[in-house]
Amino acid sequence: ATAPAAAEPCVAAPDAAATAACSPAGARRPWLQIAPMMDVTYKDFRQFMRLLSAEAQLWTEMWVDNTLLHAERVDGFLDYGLNEHPIVCQLGGSCPSSLAAASKIVESWGYDEVNLNCGCPSDRVAGKGEFGASLMRKPELVRDCVRGMAEAVGCPVTVKCRLGVDSDDAPEFTGRFVRVG
Repeated sequence: ATAPAAAEPCVAAPDAAATAACSPAGARRPWLQIAPMMDVTYKDFRQFMRLLSAEAQLWTEMWVDNTLLHAERVDGFLDYGLNEHPIVCQLGGSCPSSLAAASKIVESWGYDEVNLNCGCPSDRVAGKGEFGASLMRKPELVRDCVRGMAEAVGCPVTVKCRLGVDSDDAPEFTGRFVRVG
C-alpha cells in the first residue's frame, strides 16, 4: 500500500477542498502510529519520522484547546509539512465547547483526525490542567467533549487513554465511556 497523496497544498490554503484532498474516504488506518509526545513530536521530528516511513500516521504534540483559541497566530502550533499526511492533531482540554471550537480550527488546517488526550499522566496536564489522564475518572465529561468535537468537525475524532489511572482500568473506562455515549 502507498501513503495518501500529499501533493495538494493542505497547509498553505486550508479550505474544504484541500481538506477533502488530504483525507481520502475509506483510507486504511496506518499500522504504525508515531505517538504524541510533548516537546518531541514537533515538525522537525515528524519530518524525520516521515523519512523513515511513508505510511506512518504522525501526531502533533498535544495542544491545549485554549492555547489555540486565544493565540494571535496558530501557525506556529499547527503548521506541518505537506508530506506529513496522515496526520493527527491531539488536543488537551476538558470544556466541550472549547474543544469543539479548537477542533474546528484544527480541521480548517487540513488535519486528517483530531484526538482528545485522556492519557497524559503529567502533573502539569492531569493535575492542575484537569485533562489528560485525569479525564479517565470522568467518562461522562469525556462523552460530552467528544460529542461536541464530533458535531463540530467532519474528520474523525478519537480518544487516547492509558491502561489505567491507578491500575489496569482502561476496559472499565472505555466501557463506561461507551455506555454514556
